Amino acid sequence: MVLVVICVAIAAPIVYYGSDIPESEPPLNVMLKLSYDKSTSKLKISHLSGAYIENALTSSGGGSSGGGLLYSEDFESDMGGWTISGRDYEWERGNNFLGDTLSCCYGGCPDCTEPNSAYSGSYALGTNIGGCHPNGPTTGEEWGYVSSPVIDLSAASGQLTLTYWIAYQLEGSCCDTGKVQIDDNSGFSNPTNILSFTSSSGCNAAGCDYHDWQEYTYDITSYSGGNLYMRVGMEADGGWEWTGVYLDYIQIEDAGGGGGDGSVDYNDLIVKVSGCSPTDYTITGSQDFYPGEEITVQYSGIDSDATGITFSVIYKPGEQLLKTLSI
Repeated sequence: MVLVVICVAIAAPIVYYGSDIPESEPPLNVMLKLSYDKSTSKLKISHLSGAYIENALTSSGGGSSGGGLLYSEDFESDMGGWTISGRDYEWERGNNFLGDTLSCCYGGCPDCTEPNSAYSGSYALGTNIGGCHPNGPTTGEEWGYVSSPVIDLSAASGQLTLTYWIAYQLEGSCCDTGKVQIDDNSGFSNPTNILSFTSSSGCNAAGCDYHDWQEYTYDITSYSGGNLYMRVGMEADGGWEWTGVYLDYIQIEDAGGGGGDGSVDYNDLIVKVSGCSPTDYTITGSQDFYPGEEITVQYSGIDSDATGITFSVIYKPGEQLLKTLSI
């Protein structure tokens, strides 16, 4: 995700270092890497290792208005209003993931695999987590779904992006498939198929390929101002059983409109700049920033030949300095 930030004047921040951090705010143990491209005025923040940073979703910064996270569900507390319908493939919320230690439930196949864990936190939705999915009908198709509650997009002000994570192991296009659909009504009378998936065709007792957690995105701006419903479905035949389908970490982000007053809301992670009419930029929202992920901040008002500028990434609880970069 790329964020646009305009340089404006602000007061110098108060920053605590090392043992000066207040006892009520323990230091955050992370390793970050910063890199800056003068030709594009982009600062890249790479999370290399250590603890994840809560509430670190990037949203609109200086010079924009509206936007932010409109919906987020990772099933840590409960089902989040998601419901199960259709054929019983044992969709459930769970945390007893067995990875590649599963013994297959049908035919003695040796290579049943599911995720080692949820993508975010401990819980996710899946078809019989810790086991293989039940058989489908011997003829025809019968789908089993897990469906969202109504998602209100009436406050949207910009481009809307739906993001979600899927893992799966299915018998193949001959037999078992999965899909993701959206619609503006709970009956899915006119659904849009935004994803179809299956494992390699021809899977049998010799094994079947497993697809670990993968992020998918879809532009849902056309649903702005109304309601959205989402569902994930699976259908299977009456033959081989595999682990099925898993869903986690659904979010809808609003990129926001333009022409705002440039104000920012403080949250957990802040980028401070000195040496170019310094500006604060706050990374806001409820998405966690995990090792292996990157955030790119697009600045304006910094000349390509500028020097003497320092970027500082601050963890706001305790104002802990995490990383600096000078150019």
